[in-house]
This record gives sequence, C-alpha cells and structure tokens, in this order.
Amino acid sequence: MKSAMLTVATLLWAACAAAAPGDATITFTVPINVQKLDPSVKKVGSYCEVKDANGTLLATAFGEINAPVSGNAISGNSVSQMVVPAAKVTSAKTWNCSLLLDAGSICITNASGSNYLPWCMFDASSKTTVNGSF
Repeated sequence: MKSAMLTVATLLWAACAAAAPGDATITFTVPINVQKLDPSVKKVGSYCEVKDANGTLLATAFGEINAPVSGNAISGNSVSQMVVPAAKVTSAKTWNCSLLLDAGSICITNASGSNYLPWCMFDASSKTTVNGSF
C-alpha cells in the first residue's frame, strides 16, 4: 500500500436494540477515503474497540465498506455495531477504530501492526486510527 488515510470517525451511542436490558449498543460510522491502494486490496473496512480506564477490552466490532475497490481507491462508510454488557456500560471510557484492508491471503501491514487474515490491521498511527472517550 502506497498511502492510506482514515478520516474522522463519528460515534453514535444508542441504547436501543440492545441484546438484554441495560446493555448498550454502540454504532460506529467510520468515513473512509483511501487512495493509491496496492492492487491486491479488494475490501476496506474498520475494526473498533471500547475499553475501560485500565485499557481492558470491553467490546469489539468489524465493519466494511459495501462497495468494491475501484482504480486502487475506495470511499465510503464502514458501519459496525457492538453490544457492551450492562455490567460494563459504566466502565466504558475510551474507543478507537483502525483501518482494515482485505488483500486475500496477503496481509499488507506496517511492521508494528497486527493481522487477522484476510484482514490486515495497521498500527495505531494518526493516519490509520481514530479514537476518543465517553
């Protein structure tokens, strides 16, 4: 990948459609605009996490843009939902969303990044991850 950019994420907090009484459903809508992708990249999406004040992971979610990569570029929203159990809702303090690329069996990632083949997740640099707090 030659360059990638993840734009500002919009966090929508909704207590509706929860799995059980008191659970919270969190919807992340992440606008993504990526250009100059390696030709092996076929899908683009996001991976989001919610953590407590100690950095303990409370919930995760994946989302992807429902459009094909065209001309080595893609633009659209990656939407993902997660349910935070009622017992952990008040502990939720921070969130982050990272750029994911699907290049089939080839993971294109930074040396310090992680990969969950076929999805590749990048390190937490300012160009590939957005974050905030509740």
